[in-house]
Amino acid sequence: MKNEAIMEAATKATKKNQTQTPEFPPEVIAIAEMSRTTILFPKKYLPAQRRAITEFVKEIHTATPHLPIRQVVVNILSELPDFLPPENILDVTRLIIEQWQKLQEVATTA
Repeated sequence: MKNEAIMEAATKATKKNQTQTPEFPPEVIAIAEMSRTTILFPKKYLPAQRRAITEFVKEIHTATPHLPIRQVVVNILSELPDFLPPENILDVTRLIIEQWQKLQEVATTA
């Protein structure tokens, strides 16, 4: 009898907790919203992004070396996530152009 009462109370408490949604303080909500529009770990993300873009430029150049630079930039930018800040997009564009020009110079001198 005692065990049944305890089990019933525990079941009621569990059901009650499952129907309630958690209340978050405004600070936590602000941090969650900010994380959607910022790079959370820039020291790890930015070097990895740089390496990935360099490899992607090399792949595109190997496949289609006569592609216009505008199309190269558009292809790579379209693959990037939407949360990147404008400064990062500018840096990525500069990196793409620099890498493409280096590859074009190597191709013309070879």
